[in-house]
Amino acid sequence: MLLKKALLPTVMIAVLLSASACTKSQGISEPEESPKEAEGIAKAPVEIAFYSSGKEPLFVEAVRKKFPEYTIKYIQKGTGFSFPEMIASNQTFDIYVESARTYARDLLGAKLEMDMTDLAKKHQIDLSRFDKNGLEQMRSAGGLYGLPVYGSGMALYYNKEIFDRFGVPYPKDGMTWEETYELAKRLTRVDDKPYYGYWLKTKSYLRKNQYSLPFVDMKTEKALIDNDKWKKTIETVFERFSGIEGMEGKFGTQWPGSDVFYKNKDVAMYLTDSDMHQGVKEMRDMKWDMVSVPSFSDAPRVGPQIMYTYLGIPAFSKHKDESMKIIQYLTSDEFQMELSKQGFLTALNNPDIQNVIGQETADKDKNLKAIYYNPFAPSGPTTKYDEYVIEDGIDKVALRELVNKKLDINTMVRKAEELANQSIQKNKN
Repeated sequence: MLLKKALLPTVMIAVLLSASACTKSQGISEPEESPKEAEGIAKAPVEIAFYSSGKEPLFVEAVRKKFPEYTIKYIQKGTGFSFPEMIASNQTFDIYVESARTYARDLLGAKLEMDMTDLAKKHQIDLSRFDKNGLEQMRSAGGLYGLPVYGSGMALYYNKEIFDRFGVPYPKDGMTWEETYELAKRLTRVDDKPYYGYWLKTKSYLRKNQYSLPFVDMKTEKALIDNDKWKKTIETVFERFSGIEGMEGKFGTQWPGSDVFYKNKDVAMYLTDSDMHQGVKEMRDMKWDMVSVPSFSDAPRVGPQIMYTYLGIPAFSKHKDESMKIIQYLTSDEFQMELSKQGFLTALNNPDIQNVIGQETADKDKNLKAIYYNPFAPSGPTTKYDEYVIEDGIDKVALRELVNKKLDINTMVRKAEELANQSIQKNKN
């Protein structure tokens, strides 16, 4: 998927701007038709600055080719260019490339957001073309502060060689969590080395959870973790698997990265972002495939949420019309078709665009459509405190102590909520 790792933060995540996709900067062709011109666009040369947290996304170079009349600049977050430093030094940019939660934390936190609804109307952008989850995900933060350019789903990757070694049938699209658990038990054993049936990318699943659970009560600004749905989610997806004989304590103190799947090759099934394979050279010679994320018995055929990367224009931009012209191009049917062919999840609700996912990549023979097998769960509400709950409340301590059998589930969610509220208050202050 061409754009992925250049486009996402790990958040996001990231979030979509991770480092390796910048190596895939070939292959996106320009649409034959140009988007409609809008009034108010400057004729004199202007500089348009993109700002985000990873290396330069592929689409920035596509914009340079499409709009030679503009000087296109890319600013990467980092030392001297963190969001607070940028704002404090009065540096500006025109297009912010981030997830909805990062928008909420940064732009809304600094009161620099701009609702783009009227600007979209001015430029004749038909919002009905977009996946409604992509629009609602951003609107839940308070307004249409950005338009989605592509999404990040989840998939259950599997290593065929481990299944073949132990004579276990491959997983299938449409499995339940119970069926996946039974497979994981059969695959957790010692042969030439220890093998583990299952693990996952923890924060990605929390963000994209299938019940669309909120992290924060928007009225009280308090964490919302100590409830039955969160308990069921954490018990099913994390705790139960970590209790399989042979897995106890293996992934508790330090979460393993995705390299346990494609480098160590000791995890049979790995639940992670659906674009993990992009730019991973180790997977070129690996026998792998993917299936849909397992579903809950009380929510059959419900997939995870999709997390979008957005293009938003902050209130201080001096080139709003020019920036919107660029966003119109990047969200056009023609450009979205090219993105899908390169493996990206389109931001549009067009099945013709969805159906060509990955068809111009080396992975075109993989089951990439598994990402769309189950309908995406509705987008949960977004607040500027969500990442504090995920990072400081659930992930760092409480969840790790649960899977290491130091806490029971009831104590774990109480501790997660307490830590989350401490982090929210700290960052408020």
